[in-house]
Amino acid sequence: MKFKEKYKADNSALIDFKHKFSIEIPEVYRPFLFNQNGGRLDGLYVYSNKKEEYLVDGFLGIGNGEKYFDLFQQYERLKGILPKRYIPIASDMGGNYY
Repeated sequence: MKFKEKYKADNSALIDFKHKFSIEIPEVYRPFLFNQNGGRLDGLYVYSNKKEEYLVDGFLGIGNGEKYFDLFQQYERLKGILPKRYIPIASDMGGNYY
């Protein structure tokens, strides 16, 4: 898996997210945000249990300024649609979130 851009989050961005949305970023996802913080990918395919293939476009970061890969912007847009306590971490080329 190779990212096209590289950004790093800091602890204040996670605190801001928690205060704004009343939801905490899971501990297991924090190291990724601190080291990479999302970005577009150069081809990562995932497969459903029905053997369908999806191209992951990128992973969401937090406060990284990338409109379609910024967790603040995407969570705000999706919060009425997402199941409670669900935080998307990636999206595919079709606009589906994982």
